[in-house]
Amino acid sequence: MLYVLTGDVQTGKTRWLQGLIRELETAGITSYGVIAPGRWIEHRDGDAVTYEKTGIDNELLPQHELMPFARRARDVEADEAQRTCSQASKAQLGWAIDDSTLDRVNEHLAWVAQTTAEGAKVSEDETGGRTGLLVIDELGRLEILHGNGLTNGLALVERGATSALPHALVIVREQLFDQAIARFSDAPWNGTKAILPTDEVRDELLALAKQSSRR
Repeated sequence: MLYVLTGDVQTGKTRWLQGLIRELETAGITSYGVIAPGRWIEHRDGDAVTYEKTGIDNELLPQHELMPFARRARDVEADEAQRTCSQASKAQLGWAIDDSTLDRVNEHLAWVAQTTAEGAKVSEDETGGRTGLLVIDELGRLEILHGNGLTNGLALVERGATSALPHALVIVREQLFDQAIARFSDAPWNGTKAILPTDEVRDELLALAKQSSRR
């Protein structure tokens, strides 16, 4: 099954996903792919507390390797922004992302594809013959609208289910949901389901992952 976790910006999608991954790991189920936790600054005004997102990291799974991924474009020096011809700059994103950083994440996702390919010996070595969950956080404008960015993430979702990864969860903002569903409509996942970051959905996914995991 392909699960598409959607919602507006700053609604806790990644934090919810981090909690799900921790619970899966506690149950002995490994997640493969990437999640994108934000970097935040806290602002206090009396009793009121607000948070400002200033950057994005990428956490590569299952190793939990954390790396800087993006900075706010307005925080990048003007001369640096003018020199760059990065994919993010050409797409006029609000985030500055070096192409070398995208290359590093794509290399990791290529490793995930190789590790979890149908019949791959490395899959048995890495997973112990047990199924896991593919996680891609997130597929945004670069990927859905331009076919750039995390291209190996797109390829993994379009590949569909394998014995090692029978289910996938991708994060897509609600503005891009229809385009994402259309793009992945032919991917062999045994169905596609839109989800929100709720306790009920978390429990459903935990139960499904446990059921699918080979003992």
